[in-house]
Amino acid sequence: MLTGSSWEGSIGLAKKARTESGLEAKHLILEITENVIAQPYIQILNDLKTLGVRIAIDDFGTGYSSLSYLDRLPIDIVKIDRSFIRATQELSPLVRIILQIGETLRLDIVAEGIETPDELQRLRQLGCRIGQGYHFARPADTDTTTALLTAQPLPAVLAAAR
Repeated sequence: MLTGSSWEGSIGLAKKARTESGLEAKHLILEITENVIAQPYIQILNDLKTLGVRIAIDDFGTGYSSLSYLDRLPIDIVKIDRSFIRATQELSPLVRIILQIGETLRLDIVAEGIETPDELQRLRQLGCRIGQGYHFARPADTDTTTALLTAQPLPAVLAAAR
């Protein structure tokens, strides 16, 4: 994830990541926070998009950005902050609205911080198709992640995502 102080060299870093990983650019996702969506960075985002890199806004709804950025910037993915997902009787009404905006703008929407089956069920009922959080897996190091992704057969949570 890039923050305001680490943008220098981001194009070169993206090219290096593509080369070293062997991934197609469409599989490389750069997460940015709302607070770095500012004029000096818009050209860099456009340049990364030209390379085929996908751009995700992390922790959406917690910063000070305008909704108009979703329509004007080369954004592919919006990640709904955990604060809107927390286990309560109902999800925040903003989750439904963010999902509808994402559908209208043809953006992928990721619900962050899903920790319980109830949260997952409520999100699915609203039409949220992508999620992450402790309900699926805890953070893991490179070796653990590689073993998980190359396991045969795939663990149920990964097989279901196909």
